[in-house]
Amino acid sequence: MPRADDDNDTLTVSRRRVERLGEVLAYLSVGEFAEELIAIAPVEDEFGVTEQMFAEFARNYASASRELERTTEERAALIGRLQEAVKAMSTPIIDVADGVLTLPIIGVVDGARAADMTERLLDRVATSGARCVIIDVTGVDEIDDETARHLLRMVQGAELLGSYALLVGISPSVATHLVRSSAFESRGFTTFRSLKDGLRECYRYLEDGRRARDRSRR
Repeated sequence: MPRADDDNDTLTVSRRRVERLGEVLAYLSVGEFAEELIAIAPVEDEFGVTEQMFAEFARNYASASRELERTTEERAALIGRLQEAVKAMSTPIIDVADGVLTLPIIGVVDGARAADMTERLLDRVATSGARCVIIDVTGVDEIDDETARHLLRMVQGAELLGSYALLVGISPSVATHLVRSSAFESRGFTTFRSLKDGLRECYRYLEDGRRARDRSRR
């Protein structure tokens, strides 16, 4: 039981009760909000008023911190979904015909975006079983060596998955850089002037394959 001195307003409290308040503060400071860790059982005496206020503070702080954490997680999840949506919109892989996919690339293509496009395209090729892939770079004005290497990986990856891959819409500036790129030294690309020309080539390729299969059945 604490003892109060009326002359100087001092209050004597057991060390354990004071230490308990310090323990609760320590748990709160490191984000430990379990009830058994931060609970304080006020004693009905003068110091108990302080304990009761401290207990209320601990509960409110823990509740506010949990709510903030939940809100932060929801916001992070929302941002993640928005980022995925933006990536999907910036990498629209389109089924232009039966067995034919096209990836129109528009704007600046840095290494990170090129890597993401490569991953998405190859995933789509694998899941759809596309026989032809057209990578349309009409909307790209310039590329760097890293992007050129990713374009090569797109083509090689699609071919390893059993697709016929080609580039269309290459501008003079992009063509110049591809020719100078180290990625171009080891392997070239099958290219066509426009998407229309690329589609015509894909139809020819698919028709040749169909005829070859028909001949093999005879």
